[in-house]
Amino acid sequence: MDEPPAAVRFVGIDVSKGRVDVHVRPGVAGFSCATDPEGLADLVSRLAPLQPQLVAMESSGGYEGVIAAALIEAGLRVAIVNPRQVRKFAGAIGRLAKTDAIDAGVIAHFADAIRPTPKPMPDALMLRLRELLVRRRQLVVMMPRSSASVKPPTNSPSVRSGPSCAASRQNAHASTAPSTR
Repeated sequence: MDEPPAAVRFVGIDVSKGRVDVHVRPGVAGFSCATDPEGLADLVSRLAPLQPQLVAMESSGGYEGVIAAALIEAGLRVAIVNPRQVRKFAGAIGRLAKTDAIDAGVIAHFADAIRPTPKPMPDALMLRLRELLVRRRQLVVMMPRSSASVKPPTNSPSVRSGPSCAASRQNAHASTAPSTR
């Protein structure tokens, strides 16, 4: 079987928490790997010899970052694409079924047809800045929730009011006043 030149290969990867589904376009059967270190090493060892023109994956809540970093470190060109664009592309080509293997094939087809721009590997300082910004956003969201959940106690003398409050103060004052007997 004649292998196509490396310049015309495109890889689509559907990323989930525990595994990735991979499709190489054209002609190579799809496969899946775990997202643990051994699975990523397997992924790199299978894709690097193919020298694809582009590896594309959807952004998926951060799970794609580790996979993209491993592939970029191996010298592969990686593009992280918008899932909405891929879904619209799938609809346009009539591929509405939704399984991980089908999604990987659609992402590979999207990469071939659209040719999204690969992302360079960010340096360590940029990665740290992103982590800090993510944490800041989390804290900003949490602040109003935490301040709303801290309420003053309702049985404290400074909070009570009304006639029962005056009676409580008189009783408290009477118990601390020196007795005249």
